[in-house]
Amino acid sequence: MESQERKKWETLTDDQRNMLLAIVENLMSSYLAHDHFAETMSRLLEDVPGLEILSESKRASFVNELWREYEWRKKKLNRRNRLQSR
Repeated sequence: MESQERKKWETLTDDQRNMLLAIVENLMSSYLAHDHFAETMSRLLEDVPGLEILSESKRASFVNELWREYEWRKKKLNRRNRLQSR
């Protein structure tokens, strides 16, 4: 049973990624450095039913995937803000 549960979490769906990122963005209003983001996201992943059984390497993989998305969103938001302030 545990291996089936682990297989279910081989990848995150777009909805799951968006939900996790939205939670972090709502919890932390300012831009997070990688270390703070990684710590916050790791704790969050441990609290999601099913994700608490992930191996450390899989959890780190998810955190890195989410970090890249977080960085992209922040850069996009910064560009938009700069264009609007002109």
